[in-house]
Amino acid sequence: MLFKIHLSKFLLHMKNIFLLALLFFSINAFSQTTISGTVRDVTTGEGLVSAVVIVDDGTIHALTDVDGNYKLSLANGTYVLRVKYVGYSCDSFPVTVDGKPIVHDFNCTTSSLKEVQIVADVAIDRKTPVAFSNINQNQIEEEGGNRDITMLLNSTPGAYATEQGGGAGDSRISIRGVDQRNIGVMVDGVPSNDMETGQVYWSD
Repeated sequence: MLFKIHLSKFLLHMKNIFLLALLFFSINAFSQTTISGTVRDVTTGEGLVSAVVIVDDGTIHALTDVDGNYKLSLANGTYVLRVKYVGYSCDSFPVTVDGKPIVHDFNCTTSSLKEVQIVADVAIDRKTPVAFSNINQNQIEEEGGNRDITMLLNSTPGAYATEQGGGAGDSRISIRGVDQRNIGVMVDGVPSNDMETGQVYWSD
């Protein structure tokens, strides 16, 4: 009987210790420290709108407001804050949170995108199963001058171009006797014929 009484007191004592420890860890877990600041363009000094502030684990983030200001809350610990913004490269910020509010401004510089070169051929000589004529760059430079681009087609078999009495771009072409209103003209794959008359306005 005495053993049972001592055991019950011991269990009650351990229960109290466990509750105190649980309360202590709960307070630490829910204690948050505020980190705030501004995300700026280092060249202009203006704040960047809707920049994303990310913590190193990527689970906590904040968006900047119209003035580039941000604010987030973190529990005690060590973190690395980073900023993501399209077209900009921003510095990172290692921070140790210990309960005191922290203010840090991010400076971002514009990052130039790599040049992308797209090369394509509509038709390939001896491979494309249609008849075509290619006007190269040298011919354009030698024969172009101040004439309409359509006049270069006069040296192409089956094509005939004439200049009208109007201004630039009023020339007309026919291919194998077919008027340009009945010819599909495309620039970079985009049809250039008028939707109603089928006419092509080369001045465009």
